[in-house]
Amino acid sequence: MNYGMDYQGGGVVGGGFGSSPPSSMGNVAAAPVRKSYDEQTLIPVTIHMILSSVASPDGGSITLEDGRPLHHIRFVAAVRVFENQSTNVTYQLEDGTGLVEAKQWLDDNDCSAIVEMKDAAAKDAQYIRIIGQVKDYDGKKSVVAHSIRKIEKGDELTHHFLEVVYSGEKAKQASRIGPAPPMIGIGAVGDTHSTYSSSTPLMNSNSGGSNGGIKEQVLNYIKVEGEKLDEGANVKKCLGILSNYTEQDIRIAIEDLAAEGHIYSTINEDHYKFAM
Repeated sequence: MNYGMDYQGGGVVGGGFGSSPPSSMGNVAAAPVRKSYDEQTLIPVTIHMILSSVASPDGGSITLEDGRPLHHIRFVAAVRVFENQSTNVTYQLEDGTGLVEAKQWLDDNDCSAIVEMKDAAAKDAQYIRIIGQVKDYDGKKSVVAHSIRKIEKGDELTHHFLEVVYSGEKAKQASRIGPAPPMIGIGAVGDTHSTYSSSTPLMNSNSGGSNGGIKEQVLNYIKVEGEKLDEGANVKKCLGILSNYTEQDIRIAIEDLAAEGHIYSTINEDHYKFAM
């Protein structure tokens, strides 16, 4: 692995994911109407999992081989080829398990920061992280990308593949043992959801400070709240909970925790999960 994050081509990244021959991609189909909150589930996948997913006869749903419904996905891949057009950018992406096409539509109303992030991602021979939806057109799979950003550290690539394995094993266990019993929250007895509060015991992140400090409190918030939703803890809500700190201090703490590998961003830079 090249930790300069310049993709060198060829070879399987990681192990145990199998392989899939390159596949030519068709046109991207129109997105189905969102039916329920469950369809907001964000699943980490490999390209092989995308290509081997199964579409329903009516095209209304797509499922993985293990039966999980595939709505929103996240994966990491290398850019083999990209093409800038007036309304979109099309990528040919490879992660060592297969090859897939992804398309990201352009928006003239994007702020300068978003434009810079998109420009940084649109380069050959580098790794990027993609969040989007799988589409099936005449049996050919492609991805409509909602978010694409360049990967800066090799740890993100390694962590993604570990997360794919963890997510798959967690789904297998859930299918074998059935629904999990209600969890007792940190707050009142009988509460079925863990909820962060100012009295929640702080966890040790080895970031210093005998009284916990801002980094420990932010980390603990993300640990507790990030388990509730697939997209993770919301930074804006964290600002309200930890109101004794400034927004700048909290965001600096988040940047430090991410750099140290304690947390990672999910759908955007305002949502984070604890790096288990």
